[in-house]
Amino acid sequence: MAVKPQQTTLEYTRGDTDPIEFTRLNADGSRKDITGFSYRFTVDTLPDPLGAATNVFTVPGTLIDAPNGELAFLPTAVQTDQTAPKTYYYDVEETDAAGRVTTIAKGEWRLKQDISK
Repeated sequence: MAVKPQQTTLEYTRGDTDPIEFTRLNADGSRKDITGFSYRFTVDTLPDPLGAATNVFTVPGTLIDAPNGELAFLPTAVQTDQTAPKTYYYDVEETDAAGRVTTIAKGEWRLKQDISK
């Protein structure tokens, strides 16, 4: 069964370290148990890169409440502060307990300039 990734635009401020949170749901809307799953959030300069050469950074996912489908990505200040403010592109890949990889989300990642230094 093919899964169409959720298309979402994310906005983030340069230098921030707020978690980027996701909740996985089953087709019926109930929370999906993601115990044993892993995730990665990758930011790229291109919407459809042919390889990893244009990747800006990748953040591994942290399972917050796996039985209830809650996970987060925690970018570091170095990752977000040393990245120029502009529109990038991201995707989120899920690897289930059997090793199957699915892209569950993708879209624009808009990095805004901060004022405080």
